[in-house]
Amino acid sequence: MKIGILTYHCVPNFGAQLQTLSTVCYLRNAGHEPVVLNWYPQDLENIYCGLPAEQLKEHDKFTKSYFPLSNMCRNEKELVEEIERLELDAILLGSDALFKYIPLRCRWYLKMGKYRPGLVFEKVPCVEKLHRNPFFGGFLSKLNHRIPATVYAVSAQNTFFEKMTPYEKRFMKSCMGNFNAITVRDTRTQLMVESVMGEKDITIYPDPVFAFNHNIKDIIPTKDEIQKKFGIKQDYVLLSFRTYVCSDEYINALSSCIRSKGLLPVALTMPEGVRNAGIEKIIPPPLSPIDWYALIKHAYGYVGERMHPIVVALHNSTPCFSFDEYGCGNSKQKILYPRPIEFQKEQSKIYHIVHEAGLDSNWCSLKNTESIPSPENVIEKIITFDKEKCRLFSERQYMRYSEGMSRMMNVLANA
Repeated sequence: MKIGILTYHCVPNFGAQLQTLSTVCYLRNAGHEPVVLNWYPQDLENIYCGLPAEQLKEHDKFTKSYFPLSNMCRNEKELVEEIERLELDAILLGSDALFKYIPLRCRWYLKMGKYRPGLVFEKVPCVEKLHRNPFFGGFLSKLNHRIPATVYAVSAQNTFFEKMTPYEKRFMKSCMGNFNAITVRDTRTQLMVESVMGEKDITIYPDPVFAFNHNIKDIIPTKDEIQKKFGIKQDYVLLSFRTYVCSDEYINALSSCIRSKGLLPVALTMPEGVRNAGIEKIIPPPLSPIDWYALIKHAYGYVGERMHPIVVALHNSTPCFSFDEYGCGNSKQKILYPRPIEFQKEQSKIYHIVHEAGLDSNWCSLKNTESIPSPENVIEKIITFDKEKCRLFSERQYMRYSEGMSRMMNVLANA
């Protein structure tokens, strides 16, 4: 089959691009012809214009080098026209945070004017709206010839779906009803889709990066290659932070604990840049997603933020400790729906993965600062990490991934 892939394929985000590549290679290995639908709205691209220019170029280079791209589509109309031009047999959406949505109630906030505060309606990018956002599936009803489409392991990423109006839920349901099958990546998204669709059989499947070593084999640098490239001459622990919940002093203490174990602390860049907090050895931008993956794969350990570094670490049995910025807490909106949603760790997509792996003690929440352990405790979790337990978890994740993708292919073939 000629299958279009619709996801966050070209945003400057290491995990987003790696999950796209994993899906592309899965389809090729299964004998299909993948086409990455090059939908990149201008307002989404504008969000990232402040990132380091050299890093933006690196992500663009990766996109053009590894993905079989369609023509550029800036809006839903152009996407529909491109799908019809390509004469696709089917469409696969996912993975990543495609179901993220900002409800209307959450977009009102108070802003101080010249003389008094006033209500302001926040503008959000089209990927966080409902209308003309292809990720929710409404575009399928606009095709001249309907084709099957499935959703694999998507996330809603902290969407406050409890605040959606009945109209929003009805509209979202009418869009999602165009899909032949929907699966999700975490329990929070499962609750949202079940609430919208009125169903109780939405399945959770792992992120495609949990199959990266199986789907992509020839392009991952070896440990010797990656250490030589970046001038690393001993076992190393990566530290990667973006927020300032953890102070420079705290990160420095982590670094000191790592050195006391005879290991090299290394500050790993994020797409936004590197926060070294005084760490001597840094991996700055530009950094390719493949090298980023290999640095985590071959590390002695990873300590830091974001979800996909944890996925890469667990997939490769690399000891890790997650500082989790997710889990729903207060939304910034205080006007139409003043009651906050209390923080619950179970609402985090990262906690969902760590908990499934049985590694709750290798996790803490940045939204609940009382849970942040001492630097000594964090590094002890890296040193005593149960690699065999992690390896078995990774095997289970790959089996579930294979089951989920096989199901998607069966649905597309038989629709």
